[in-house]
Amino acid sequence: MPAFLLGVVALLLLLWAASAFINADPKQVTRLLRWINAQRDAGAGARPASAGKMTEEEAYEILGLQPGASMEEISRAHRSLIKKLHPDQGGTTYLAARINEAKDALLRRHR
Repeated sequence: MPAFLLGVVALLLLLWAASAFINADPKQVTRLLRWINAQRDAGAGARPASAGKMTEEEAYEILGLQPGASMEEISRAHRSLIKKLHPDQGGTTYLAARINEAKDALLRRHR
């Protein structure tokens, strides 16, 4: 995808995110937007950042948690984000899927 289109997509995503996060926790919004920008920037490299299995580091960043978070903290962060970004609430299926994938990746280590 040409860099111009990536820029347009990123701008549209940021505009949507700004409208969707009016009542959201500012720290969580900042972390999620930082993650989105990192995904966009990584897309310019040889391998898209979203290819393959999500890493724990990515999952912690998406959910806005520190490494070693408890199951309760993971569930709370997931619930908070998914309430704001679920497609039924004006979010996208992509973001909801990534948030769910992040939760699953972190909860796997607790089993």
